[in-house]
This record gives sequence, C-alpha cells and structure tokens, in this order.
Amino acid sequence: MKSPDNGGDACRPKMLMSKALFVAGLPFDMSPKELFMLFAEQGPVEGCYIFPFLDPFGRRFGHMVMATFFAAQKVLVTPHPLFPF
Repeated sequence: MKSPDNGGDACRPKMLMSKALFVAGLPFDMSPKELFMLFAEQGPVEGCYIFPFLDPFGRRFGHMVMATFFAAQKVLVTPHPLFPF
C-alpha cells in the first residue's frame, strides 16, 4: 500500500503521527508548569507530566501531549538550547 505522505513506504512514515512526546534529561529544578510553558511556545499543549523518579541513566524525564500532531512535529524540528535534538 503506497501513501503520498510518506514516499510510498506504508511502514515507515517520514512525519511524526503522534501528539505525545517523551522528554528526557529535564533539569532537576524544572516544574511541570515551566515544562508546559516551554512547550507552549511551540504550539498548544494538552498536558504534561514529570515522572517522580529517574530513568536508569539518572536522568529526569517527562511526557508531553500536544494538541495536534502538527504541534508535536513543530517541537521536533525547532531547535531549543535546553533540548538540542
């Protein structure tokens, strides 16, 4: 099955199709409100959560849900000094 959105490969879309983002390496002093406001600069945010424990590498992490997958895609392509992905 070919799709015009992903260059004909139905198994591997080129564009993110999810509104959810996983964020690792958060500063230890960052609050959920600060994280929310940071991502709200890129587009509407539905919610965020910072987990109360660290990952196996000792990093703090959280989960963001943007209002649309277009907003989530914009976050991934916009450089930010705190999150240089």
